[in-house]
Amino acid sequence: MAKKRKHTHKHGRRRMGAVKGGEATKTLLGVAVGALGGRFLAKMLPSTTSPMIVNIGQIGLGAVLAFKSKNPMLKGIGGGLVASGVIAEGVSFNLISGIGEISTSYQKQLADAARVPAVGAARFPSPNVVGAFPDVHVVGGLM
Repeated sequence: MAKKRKHTHKHGRRRMGAVKGGEATKTLLGVAVGALGGRFLAKMLPSTTSPMIVNIGQIGLGAVLAFKSKNPMLKGIGGGLVASGVIAEGVSFNLISGIGEISTSYQKQLADAARVPAVGAARFPSPNVVGAFPDVHVVGGLM
């Protein structure tokens, strides 16, 4: 009986590092898409839908995508959905503050501040006056 030949394996080029080339970029891009997409989809749902249900749904869908998918882009999208849902839930339970849209009262304050003229701007002498220096009280806006 003839002997069986052992098959040799051809080894390709070995890579160094823990992450394959381009995988980290795809994952980070997926996280950004997942976070922004999650907030966009939450706003597209009818207003009668409870925000808590929407956020829990985001967290659940993101967890399934992150743990079950082998594609790095889908894993990133899942991670972004989870992050977006967790942040929204934290804000709704007042566990996280300072994240969210700018309130209308703050927008009004910003608009009012933009309309305020510069202090003492009309009281400075014209620039073609030689040796003219504005009074200290005018510069400070006290006059």
